[in-house]
Amino acid sequence: MWDCEDVEEVATLLTSELVTNAVVHTASAVALRMQFDPPTLLTEVHDTAPSLPEPLAVTPWSSHGRGLSLIEALSRRWGTRKTRLGKVVWFELEVAPTRAAGVDHGGLRSGPRPELAKPRNELS
Repeated sequence: MWDCEDVEEVATLLTSELVTNAVVHTASAVALRMQFDPPTLLTEVHDTAPSLPEPLAVTPWSSHGRGLSLIEALSRRWGTRKTRLGKVVWFELEVAPTRAAGVDHGGLRSGPRPELAKPRNELS
């Protein structure tokens, strides 16, 4: 869709971590929003719980608690913000410059698609 294959696996892993955290720890409605503004792929997970997540201290024997550490290690940057209805946890990945520059790949152009820029039922 946006020609971001070079970050696809990391984006999938980190998105899975954020969505799983929201589902397991908040028991609230969850919404996913992704936006590509070259060269940045932004992923946001919205939920209605007011508490902000914090990385946990883990040991090699811990069975959970590594999600935010993975996000910290693999994303360009990440953060949280409170919203009117809860919070957003987000991360950014940098897409390789040749892809992010909107280079023509066999008639397909990369870049944001305006119709996908805003979710229809945003929770914030």
